[in-house]
Amino acid sequence: MKRTLRLLAAPAAALLLLAACGGTPDAEEVTPTDADGATAEQPDAPSAESTDAEEPEGDAIADGGESDAAEFDGESIALDVDAVANNAVPTRGSFYLEGMTGVKGIAEIGVEGPEDIERMRELVGEDPVTYIRIDVDNRDGTEEIGMYEWLMYDADGNEYAFQNLNNQAVEWDEIIDDGSDLDLEVNDLAWEIESESANVGQRNEQWLVGPGDLPDEVSFMSASTSLFADEFVPFPVK
Repeated sequence: MKRTLRLLAAPAAALLLLAACGGTPDAEEVTPTDADGATAEQPDAPSAESTDAEEPEGDAIADGGESDAAEFDGESIALDVDAVANNAVPTRGSFYLEGMTGVKGIAEIGVEGPEDIERMRELVGEDPVTYIRIDVDNRDGTEEIGMYEWLMYDADGNEYAFQNLNNQAVEWDEIIDDGSDLDLEVNDLAWEIESESANVGQRNEQWLVGPGDLPDEVSFMSASTSLFADEFVPFPVK
C-alpha cells in the first residue's frame, strides 16, 4: 500500500520538498548598495494574496481529507482516499485499480456471479460466496494482465482471500470424486470454467471469488495478477 500511496502523492510530495529545500543553503544576507555606497531600494516582495500557488494536477492526494480523482474510460471518478488512509475500507461496492504497467480497472465487489461457477458451487454443496467482477482496461498497458488474487485484512489481522475462477473450480472439483454422475457433471463444469486475462491493448471482464461472510469494513486490501505482472491497492469509488 505504501508504494501506491507514494505514487499517488508524488506530485504533492515533490512540491513540498521543493518548498522546504527551495533556493540555496543558508548564507549571510548581503544588502546591495548603489554606486555611492547608499543602500539600494529593493522592490516589494509579492504578497501571499497575489501569488496563488497552483494545485498539482494528476493523481496527487488532496489536502484536508478530500477525495482524490482518477480517470477511467474518459470519465473522472472520485476516490475515497480517507477510507484507505484511515484503515476503514468497505468490503462492498466499486473500487478503482491502477497498476505500474499502465493497466486500469474498476472492480465491483458483491455482484451476482457467473452461472457456471454458481452451478458448480451448488452441486458440491458449498456455502454462498462473494464475487468480484473487474473491468480490466489494458489498452495502455505493457504486460498481459490476469487477475489472480485479492486479499482483505480486518483490524484483528484476519485474512479474507479471493482467487480466480479457475483455481476455485479446481478446489470444488476435488470435493466429489466417486465416479458418480454428479462427479462427472462437476468435472465437466471445472473444465469449462476458465480465468480470463487481458493482453496488451485489450479490455475485458475478469472474476474473482472469495468468502461469503465478510465484515462491513477491513483495514487493508491488495490485489495482484498472475506471474506478478502488477499489483494494486484498491481505492473505493465514492
